[in-house]
Amino acid sequence: MQYAILHNHTHGGSLLDAISKPKDIVQRCIDLGITACAMTDHGSISAAVDFLSECKKKSFKGILGVELYITKEKEEKAERDLSHLIVLSKNLQGWKSLIKLVTESNQPENFYYKPRLTLEKLKKYCKDGNLICVDGHLGSCLSEILFTSVKEAAKSESEEEVKKYINKEWVADCTTHINYLQEIFGKENVFLEIQLFDSRNIPATKLLARGYRYLGKKLDVKCVAGTDAHYCNKEDATLQRIVLANSVNRTLKDLIGGLSRGEDIPMAGFFKSSQYYIPSGEELLQFGNTQEELNNNLLVASMCESYDITGRPILPSFDVPDGKTSAEYLKELCRIGWTKKQDKINDVMKRKGFTKEDYAKRFQTEYDALIKFGLADYFLIVWDIFNFVNEKGILCGPGRGSSAGSLILYLLDVTKIDPLEYNLLFERFWNEGRSTKDRVSMPDIDMDFEIERRDEIMEYIKDKYTRENVAQICTFGALKGRMALYDTLRAFNATTPDEIHRITKSIPDEAEISDELQNMKERGENPSIIMWSLENRGKDFSAYCSIGEDGSLIGPMSKYFEYAIKLENTFKSRGKHAAGICISNKPISDMCPMIYDNRGKQMIAGFDMDSIDRIGLLKYDVLGVAALSKLHTIVDMVQHQQHNINKD
Repeated sequence: MQYAILHNHTHGGSLLDAISKPKDIVQRCIDLGITACAMTDHGSISAAVDFLSECKKKSFKGILGVELYITKEKEEKAERDLSHLIVLSKNLQGWKSLIKLVTESNQPENFYYKPRLTLEKLKKYCKDGNLICVDGHLGSCLSEILFTSVKEAAKSESEEEVKKYINKEWVADCTTHINYLQEIFGKENVFLEIQLFDSRNIPATKLLARGYRYLGKKLDVKCVAGTDAHYCNKEDATLQRIVLANSVNRTLKDLIGGLSRGEDIPMAGFFKSSQYYIPSGEELLQFGNTQEELNNNLLVASMCESYDITGRPILPSFDVPDGKTSAEYLKELCRIGWTKKQDKINDVMKRKGFTKEDYAKRFQTEYDALIKFGLADYFLIVWDIFNFVNEKGILCGPGRGSSAGSLILYLLDVTKIDPLEYNLLFERFWNEGRSTKDRVSMPDIDMDFEIERRDEIMEYIKDKYTRENVAQICTFGALKGRMALYDTLRAFNATTPDEIHRITKSIPDEAEISDELQNMKERGENPSIIMWSLENRGKDFSAYCSIGEDGSLIGPMSKYFEYAIKLENTFKSRGKHAAGICISNKPISDMCPMIYDNRGKQMIAGFDMDSIDRIGLLKYDVLGVAALSKLHTIVDMVQHQQHNINKD
């Protein structure tokens, strides 16, 4: 049965809450015959690029949205109670509005534990009619009006008990609220959500449904069938609970026992019910939704256009002197670099048998490739950063990674390594074959500087390109093999902490077996670190789990290993990337949501490195290295001591 999902969460936007990965969401929807699916993470649109990319791969319609945290108009800062409101983008302009409102909700004056907005502040981003509002689920703005206490109503075990918490003026107050939403979004863009998938466990949802259906007829507002998927399949509820248990540092047995004792358990509903999955249309009808409501979901989906938020790299222009082009100035700087390094290059030619023509040919090959794809400004920006660093006497690394394979970077004094001397390949650094007509593969230059002076460098970059056009980027921490198994065993209290350590210590870090994992991926296998460990280090796990003849896992802890394998690569944290920044020719917030980094007390780009790259923003790695600072201190001490010796 065809219908569309309008309320759905991903592991990348609803951290430690949802565990669904975009590719699994899309495949689940396709398997069920669902025609479209919205991404509505809690206060976040960080998963948008991944989600739409997966939709595009499978020719499936994805809708971008967000479940906003709404606070009252005059609420005091110390108040943490929030309501929820789902907002969907109808088109590309609506997506840009989503970026703006998520950025606004993260501004320090609005952020308080979570990104928040009042309806009044939300209003200014909805004037063009390109956003859709879906209100009504338990915990939403509308439910907070219908009930005097949503929290108590949700706890009630019977409809009669729920009725004690109904606002006596609910019809008038809800009508006022709906009219205000229609004023904000436009009459045709407001819908009421009927969530009945968990009505057996939460009788309050039945009363909400009756109330909303009455209001819908009275006010001519359409009702839609509501879901609230935090995992894809019903059996995945256990996986989500493992993540939740570890997030509060408790075991599953302890949490379930606490529920039975009447404790106030965080996100208790997820431990009471396994209904927070992606259901079929037939299941929604069985839960109590009507065919008309499912049809209205399709109506909402039809109102949302398909669009792309990715694009070619947008290079900021470097301010070139004397009316030269970027390409001309890059060549001039390389000539200057050749002159400065002439003695070193002559020495290499003498020792290695190279000629001047060898260097000229290498330079021309690199230069032609970079100019062909319009990368001159990129190299000039990197040169300018190093030029500032050298002028300020800041110690920098000699060249890390593949960037040491570029002669141009050596001539610009970005790296200190002559690639011809060490037979380093330019193609390993940047290969024209990785670029296409629609997408340019950007170089990756790791810039290492003294850690104490990184902020000084960042200030220079922000002053040079304006603060609105420069931002540090976020990164996500994921459950990898060892930690996924550790957290699973810990959540089930499967054995002692010492034995958990013994079991997991033989699981390698991802970097150690990156090539093997890539080979598994290319063979169409799940690139699981745990499966690789069982296949290649089976003796270390034989007492707990092994691979049977049919390929299934067997052994006393096989079920835990299965859970851990499914949890691998699930995001568990978000923070500020240690090195990554993006520089643009226009405000970052025009293309990417800005989020509040509570630890650093600053706004950073709300996409990770991969998403930043795919939307066309240019990423640079500016890393602070403690070893360089220590080395500089040692040099200063030696020079000071030498000065005193000479003085004496």
